[in-house]
Amino acid sequence: MNRPDTTTGWLATVYSGRNRAYGGYALRRAETRYTLRGLVAGLVLVGLIFGVPLGLYHWQQRMAARVPAEQVRVVTYHQLAPPPPIERREPPPPPPEKPVPKAKLRYAPPVVKPDEEVPDDELPPTVEELALLDPGPQAEPGDSVVWIEEPVAVVEPEPAPKPEPDAPMKPFVIAEVMPEFPGGIDGLYAHLAREIRYPVVAMENGIQGKVFVRFVVQVDGRVTDAAVLRGIGGGCDEEALRVIRALPRWTPGRQNDRPVPVEYTLPVRFVLKK
Repeated sequence: MNRPDTTTGWLATVYSGRNRAYGGYALRRAETRYTLRGLVAGLVLVGLIFGVPLGLYHWQQRMAARVPAEQVRVVTYHQLAPPPPIERREPPPPPPEKPVPKAKLRYAPPVVKPDEEVPDDELPPTVEELALLDPGPQAEPGDSVVWIEEPVAVVEPEPAPKPEPDAPMKPFVIAEVMPEFPGGIDGLYAHLAREIRYPVVAMENGIQGKVFVRFVVQVDGRVTDAAVLRGIGGGCDEEALRVIRALPRWTPGRQNDRPVPVEYTLPVRFVLKK
């Protein structure tokens, strides 16, 4: 037998006069029961999450309280043993001072006295008395005689310092008079057009453009320190360097009316003829 439907409230109002055998009605009717079950399960889960650590903490506190505490003996200052005596180390006695030799006067300064006050024992010997004295052994013929003289300090002159080579002058970037190729800029480009050989690799790959080469024109007009600043590859960079390094002497640049090295940057253009 089917139980009579005693549903009241908003659910009975919504499904009044409708087919309640439809699944939606049964689900909404059991919604309250499932909600209560979920709420109870959530509360139990939250209680376990917070209760278990709290219980472990209190259990550890009780176990720590059961550990017997170490007994501490209180000793007063008078019960302490006296400290050992401090050993005093005397500093070592200073070394004995060396006696300072007293200066001896070799020659007494002459004192002028009257003849009556000069005793006889202080008179210098006469020439006759000196002739009777033995002067010592005399050199015989054939004996070697050594003369001892006071040493003379020989001061050798210090060798003159070697002149240091002049440091190379740093090249100028801009000079009062810039270096010039024989024939001017037109002659320079004409020389490049005659000497440059277009690389085969660049021709086969259609490579063309400008190769920027930097070099230094020295005080004697020579071209040195050539390097590629920006190249295009395909052998064009090496060909531009070869031609620049083989350039003839330039008219050097001048600064303050004297020749100076000047840095020069030259674009070398490679163009394929159609």
